[in-house]
Amino acid sequence: GSKSAALWTLKGDIAVENNDPGTAAQCYETAINFDKKYTEAYIKYSDIYRVSSPTLANQKLRDLLAENPGDDKVMRKIAQVASSAGNFKEAADEYAKIDPAKMTESDYNSYIFALWREHQYDKGIEVATACHNKNPRSAAFNRLLLYLNTDKQNYAEGEKAGYDLFNNSDDAQHQYLDYTYYGYALNGQKKYVESIPQFKKAFELDSTRTDALTSISDAYETMENYNEAIKYYKIYMSSLKTEELTLDK
Repeated sequence: GSKSAALWTLKGDIAVENNDPGTAAQCYETAINFDKKYTEAYIKYSDIYRVSSPTLANQKLRDLLAENPGDDKVMRKIAQVASSAGNFKEAADEYAKIDPAKMTESDYNSYIFALWREHQYDKGIEVATACHNKNPRSAAFNRLLLYLNTDKQNYAEGEKAGYDLFNNSDDAQHQYLDYTYYGYALNGQKKYVESIPQFKKAFELDSTRTDALTSISDAYETMENYNEAIKYYKIYMSSLKTEELTLDK
C-alpha cells in the first residue's frame, strides 16, 4: 500500500535527479497503482509533464481529484498546469472553485490574470478590486486593474490604477505593457499630452514593440501637431524596414 507507494515515489525522485523523466514517470505511475490516494505521486507525475504534455498532466490530476474531491491543493495544481499551457478558461474555472480562505496572493494574481486573458473583465475587476482593497500597494493587483479597466474602456478607473502602479506600489518592476496601457487609459480621456511620455517610455523599454511609435504618432496627430506625428511615423516606418531586412538574410 502506502509504504510501497512511498518507496516508488522515492525511486521516481532519484530518476528526476538523474535527469531521466521517463523512468521517473513510470515510478510515479507504479506508486499510484499501489495507493490510489497517494497525492504526492500524482503531483510529481504532473510536474514532469506540465510543459511537454499538459494534457497528460491534467488527466493525472483529474484522476487524483476524483479520489480526493474538493482538495484545494489539487485544484490549484490543475489551475497552474492550465495557466502555463495557456488554457486560461480552465485555469479561471478551477481557481473559482477553490475555497477563498485557502487562496494565496499568488493564486489570486494568476486567477485574475486568467480572467483578463479570457476577456472576463467584469469578474476580473470584481476580484481584483477586492484583492486591491486588502492590499492596496500590491503592484500585481494595481497592474491587473489597469489592464482590465482599460480593456473594459473604464478609462478613468484605468488611469487611477495606472497612477497607483507607478506611484503607490511596492516592488513594481515596470514592463512594456504597463506604460502602453497607462497611455491607452489617458488617451481614452483625450489626455494626449500625458499619454505621449508613457508611450515613449514603453518604446525605450522595448524597442522591438513598434506599436508604441504609432500610438505616439496618432496622439500627436489628434493634437494637430503634424510635425511630431510625421517624425514618429517615419521612425516607425524605418523600424519596419530593418525588420524586413533581417528577415531576408
